[in-house]
Amino acid sequence: MDYKVNIIQNQVEVKDPLIEDFPDLLFGVTPDDIPVFDATEYCEKGEYGEQFNVRVFMRTCKLFIEGFVVAGELETNKLFYQNTDGHALIHEQLTYLFLCYVNKAWLIYFNSLLSDVINNGVAYSDSFLLKQTMQRIPSDVLEKILESRKEDEQPTAT
Repeated sequence: MDYKVNIIQNQVEVKDPLIEDFPDLLFGVTPDDIPVFDATEYCEKGEYGEQFNVRVFMRTCKLFIEGFVVAGELETNKLFYQNTDGHALIHEQLTYLFLCYVNKAWLIYFNSLLSDVINNGVAYSDSFLLKQTMQRIPSDVLEKILESRKEDEQPTAT
């Protein structure tokens, strides 16, 4: 059995990119104060095109969704919405499950971050490390590092 999809009567504004690594994943809030993201918009902007179907997502990921429902005490009738433009809006708690569903590479990436947390006590995303590097290391030092890397990549004569 599928979860209920709530049809929204007045367009929900979904325009906030809350996750820096996913600027096309836009968030908003439903009239009943449920934070959601626009799954349809994300898929249309990415390489997934018309492939995304919210009902297939529900059925494929049902076991995992049920885990979120039980652990997060979420109401099953407040997980999925249809905006007035026909876009599928999904509860924000299912964001990373959705990302792994539409692109399996993210599952591998998130798994490696989780492994880092378990093994090392901390993990940083690549974008965080890049941002910190750009903010903290002077440009001349970065240029020297790049030059050194270029030299390392040069084939050596034998």
